[in-house]
Amino acid sequence: MKPAVKILENLRLKDVKRLQILDTLPEKDLDDITKLASQICGTPVSLISIIDKDRQWFKSKFGVDFSETSRDLAYCNHAIKNPAEILEVENALEDDRFKDNPLAHGKNPVIAYTGIPLVSDRGYAIGTLCTIDHKPKKLSKEQKESLRILATQVVRLFELRKANIDLNNASREAKKRYDELELFAGVVSHDMKSPLANIVLTIDTLKKKMELSNIQDGSIDTYFSYLKNSAQSMSAYIEGMLQYYKSDHSSHDEVKKIKLRSYLKKIIGMLDVDNSYEIKLPPKGTVVHLNKTALGQILLNIIANSIKYCDKNTPIVKIDYLEKVESYVFVISDNGIGIKPENQNKIFELFNNLDSLDRFGQKGTGIGLATVKKIVDGLDGTISVSSEVGVGTTFTVSLPKPYEMIVVQ
Repeated sequence: MKPAVKILENLRLKDVKRLQILDTLPEKDLDDITKLASQICGTPVSLISIIDKDRQWFKSKFGVDFSETSRDLAYCNHAIKNPAEILEVENALEDDRFKDNPLAHGKNPVIAYTGIPLVSDRGYAIGTLCTIDHKPKKLSKEQKESLRILATQVVRLFELRKANIDLNNASREAKKRYDELELFAGVVSHDMKSPLANIVLTIDTLKKKMELSNIQDGSIDTYFSYLKNSAQSMSAYIEGMLQYYKSDHSSHDEVKKIKLRSYLKKIIGMLDVDNSYEIKLPPKGTVVHLNKTALGQILLNIIANSIKYCDKNTPIVKIDYLEKVESYVFVISDNGIGIKPENQNKIFELFNNLDSLDRFGQKGTGIGLATVKKIVDGLDGTISVSSEVGVGTTFTVSLPKPYEMIVVQ
């Protein structure tokens, strides 16, 4: 074999390997093509043959009960040498290339053969779509054209199959990396919570000791406050990370009956709300059937944002509720600082805090609303925001009802 020919053959074999076809199970789409090829050409046998290094293997076969032959004997081995042409043998016994081939003799001999090279997207003939008859035969122009069309479809199916394999592999790899990142973030976040809590506790202890010892130094108090605020900000960040990565699992919790007004009171009780706030809740007797953990995370994060990002003397947070046939809709509005139009699509991005300071002078983590979006998506719900700078912001969350709670009038 000449060096150039050997190189091309090695590249062709690599392409055969790339497509991951050899020794795979039968596929109905391809079996339908070989059956159709025989019907069109009126032949008892048709094959989708893949030429390997030392053998030809049949990905699909119609009219034979064996799956491969030696490459040395394969008529298809001749066909792939000229990828742009059809190899047609009307009578192998009168063709010098095949008259001594064992396949041309014996029971069910290969006398008439027509092979269309299967040329991959990379330009290599990996095999053929061929028809075989046990007696001399010449196909019509129309039959050969039909075989060309079928061969094109075979290659498209091969490439589509490979694309699906690559996509599945990429999806599995992405999931593996995501799981590893989730585990890493969870472990690191969990392991850092205790040291930060100890820092805050130590700062408070030192301040008390200074007070008991009548030590008064404004600069030290400033440093202590700075350290404590930094530690608390980091703690909030870590807690947010934990909640974000736990949110994947919260959407799978079971549905429970929730008395909305009392549940909201519990949520607000977890936040730093004094008497200056005006909180408007849905009426008594409102009941929803939802994933309680997920709903709590959604409402807690949105209400916390409404409370924190308000510059008015009397902060107002209003929680409205609307029941539809197929969904529950929650509308949380406030009279806070508002969000610029160009930023309203960014607030659900992880770690995007828009560099805004809350009413306590602290910068957000950019995790809370990302967690909300992740949970809402996990529940097949929707969330939207409308806002006007200096006037306030409204979040609308729609969550689908459990099937058993949907009543069609």
